Amino acid sequence: MGPAHTENEVEPEIDHGTLRRFLRARSLNVEKALKSLREHLKWMQVFKPNGFIDESNMKSELAKKKIWLSYWGAFGYPIGVLLAQKHRTSDRDLDEFICKRYTIHHAFMWSGIQD
Repeated sequence: MGPAHTENEVEPEIDHGTLRRFLRARSLNVEKALKSLREHLKWMQVFKPNGFIDESNMKSELAKKKIWLSYWGAFGYPIGVLLAQKHRTSDRDLDEFICKRYTIHHAFMWSGIQD
């Protein structure tokens, strides 16, 4: 596989499932898929700049026992377990927990596994 980055960017690890997903989304048009993939990678750098969401970003949620870190995944990422029954939109701190980032990151991980 060729690099999916521009000259000054670090080359990320991209699996075959991710490549297939982008190709399917662009009707197997390689140029359009590559453009979308590059945009996605830039976007992911904003949403998870350290490669994963750090425990320090979840202090409030950890203290409320809504989430806890448990185990490490096959690729070395910490796995967080979130109890949906304890999730209340009125008492969360979005700036700290970055709920959207957490959800989006894991949605992409699962979609890669399913391919």
